[in-house]
Amino acid sequence: MNVFFVSNSTCYYFTDELYGMLSASGREDTTLALVYYGGCSVQQHYEWMRDSESNYEFRVIDKAGLHVTRDMGLAAAMSIKNWDVISFDNKARTFASGDTKIALELTEPYFGMLFSDLRERFPGARYMWHEVWANEVGYKLAFEVKTKEQRIGVYRAKRGLMEHMMEAYGIEGVPTGDAWEKVRDLELFETPLPE
Repeated sequence: MNVFFVSNSTCYYFTDELYGMLSASGREDTTLALVYYGGCSVQQHYEWMRDSESNYEFRVIDKAGLHVTRDMGLAAAMSIKNWDVISFDNKARTFASGDTKIALELTEPYFGMLFSDLRERFPGARYMWHEVWANEVGYKLAFEVKTKEQRIGVYRAKRGLMEHMMEAYGIEGVPTGDAWEKVRDLELFETPLPE
């Protein structure tokens, strides 16, 4: 199975572990790949592909190990394999308002144009929207999450955008955010607010 992530730092940090889990379950023939540029939005992915920009770090993990190529373009990266699964998400700041409508305005029409182009190149692939998780209270990287209510709003915006993508494009959803939202309510995983 060959899996390609059109993402940002969200997928950068878990692909090594995911490959290890797949290998342990007998899927050593899997290739995981992603184009990486920190904080990259769907709009930026689309514009760079349209303009043939080569701004990504391209990461491939397979049974031979990790391979990294710098200054790669999306079209060039996609051309190395016939991808079975192609997964998307949008950068964290897209959801900072906690409003699905605003998240959608920051995603469309760019996702539709990007998806149309990739579906034409890879008509047999399974397409997925990766539901990014809402960060814990106290988290300050992409934006600061100050209250549990804000975290829940961010989660709902992420969930709402994934549901839109599934309905509008007939793609599958990966409900990672749902799983993390259940974990966030456990005291062990809550980051205490500074006093």
